[in-house]
Amino acid sequence: YAHTAGRGIYDSASGCFDVVGGLYAGTYSNYIQIYDVSTDSWSVKNMTVRREHATIALFDGKIYITGGYNGSMPAATESFDIATQTISTVATNGPQLHRSGSIVANDNWYVISGANGMTLQNTVHQFDFATNTWSVVSNIPTPREAGVAVNVNADTIRLFFGNTTYNGTG
Repeated sequence: YAHTAGRGIYDSASGCFDVVGGLYAGTYSNYIQIYDVSTDSWSVKNMTVRREHATIALFDGKIYITGGYNGSMPAATESFDIATQTISTVATNGPQLHRSGSIVANDNWYVISGANGMTLQNTVHQFDFATNTWSVVSNIPTPREAGVAVNVNADTIRLFFGNTTYNGTG
């Protein structure tokens, strides 16, 4: 499937590579495209929200999707249960950001910086998987887009690289 600005993640438990959202044939995509390595085949599921440049995470057999861009900044956070192949909206107040860095650490998902429209933000959002709730927990000194988050140890997350001026679309 040809598209751009999707986000990919590999789930070793299922042996599948999942591509979430993107821009497909000039339209914002609501696809989760699933490539099964063992059968060399693709399947497609539909998210509720169309989005490109979304932020994704894998936790406890589910892919979580938030933010992105689709002409506006979606606030819905969705989860895709890999085992049951079902999609659910788990929160409606997610970070309205695209091109964010993110990481799962200490059973929480952290979405770091990113852009709201064409304005870079310096916020650090935390999603509690146990309660399906978002909160702002910190700020970073310099807003960035497209950064890479790394868990250094149990108490430290670093954001590397990323643009310090807006360089994306949307």
